[in-house]
Amino acid sequence: MIVPTSGWGFTDLSPATEWPTVYPFLLREMYRWYGDERLLREHWDSLTRYLAWELDRVEDGLSVSVLGDWLPPGFGSGPAPEDRRLTGTAYLHRACVVAAEIGEVIGQPNDYRKAAAELADGLNRAFLDRDAGRYRSADDPDYRQTSNAVPLAFGIVPEDLADRVAAGLAADVEARGFHLNTGCLGVGVLLPVLTKYGYGDVATKVALQRSYPSWGYWFDLGADTMWEKWEDDSRSRNHYFQGTVVQWIFENVAGLRVVDAGCERIVVRPDARDEVDSASIRTETIRGRVAVSWQRTGHVLSLDVQVPVGTTAEVHVPSARAADVEAVPRSFAGPPTDADGYTVYTVGAGQWSFTSRSAS
Repeated sequence: MIVPTSGWGFTDLSPATEWPTVYPFLLREMYRWYGDERLLREHWDSLTRYLAWELDRVEDGLSVSVLGDWLPPGFGSGPAPEDRRLTGTAYLHRACVVAAEIGEVIGQPNDYRKAAAELADGLNRAFLDRDAGRYRSADDPDYRQTSNAVPLAFGIVPEDLADRVAAGLAADVEARGFHLNTGCLGVGVLLPVLTKYGYGDVATKVALQRSYPSWGYWFDLGADTMWEKWEDDSRSRNHYFQGTVVQWIFENVAGLRVVDAGCERIVVRPDARDEVDSASIRTETIRGRVAVSWQRTGHVLSLDVQVPVGTTAEVHVPSARAADVEAVPRSFAGPPTDADGYTVYTVGAGQWSFTSRSAS
């Protein structure tokens, strides 16, 4: 679980499922960004052996884990108080889904989607309170944001309850004065989940928070790196795992999402715009530079997108209807469509500019 180690850490006798399940996820991400199947093929045998070991440890439909949501606020000396089988099972579920996707890319038959479904059923049986519309364990001292954000992020929540679970999560964040109570497992999914379910304003307030616990609290203490824990006595001051707010800034605020296969497809969708007037990002991909920038002035939003050769972009412009958007140039792959407060354009390589005159 800790590599390299000088003789301390965890062994197969005290596993922490959430940590090593990064293995298939990392392989999948490498393919998403680089579109190269070689790593997937080279690691398939060892990946299947690893997952066989993890699945063999499952007890009563749940994965046993010793760490859980490490170092949430108020628990600065160790793991979170809730039942750690919840996050262990959720992360093993994600590993199986991702392994199934890898198998599909390289043509390797497998039963990982079946395994993932069984893990989701076990987690929901053990921890989902359908009447209350929330996930909880017998060990919880209060509402636990990670226990609800992680199942939402990994597609484990039954479809008929997802909106209710998300509403409960947003309500808890607001009740805490727009503060998080997540450790390292929940912090990376909290803001994207809130934004996905229509609470981008709540996510933005958490991101801009300056009092404990928050990234702004660290900044006001003089931090110029991410710390291991939220408290001011953090033992490690260069420890990224509480810092995954950056992905939300990249994908939801600036709005750039690489869909798959070496940036062959990207989505541009700035969907966390509350209390933010502008954002921009650029990154080098194997196909060339991708850049997104937007600025809001009153009720007018201007969005510029740079798409490299070999990439197709699906651009979601905030608007009530296509008639409210001016686009330059106008040579699209197909006619724009209206969906959920956006006008969607499919465009190829080039520099694209969009102006929406009714964006809120």
